[in-house]
Amino acid sequence: MERLKGLNHYLLMFTLELVALVFVVYVAWTGFANIWLRLLFGAVCLVIFVVLWGRISFRKQRYV
Repeated sequence: MERLKGLNHYLLMFTLELVALVFVVYVAWTGFANIWLRLLFGAVCLVIFVVLWGRISFRKQRYV
């Protein structure tokens, strides 16, 4: 039963991270009318979000 709880926890975390990534790209996408600026801004915002998310979330976790 503990394994199932752990699996559900990690699955929920993964799903929430994907939803957050989609939200960031959607907000960045709606910022400009030009398609090239949309792609560039979406990619830049996505990279910034991933780097910040990794720095914040993995700072708390320790590897064995």
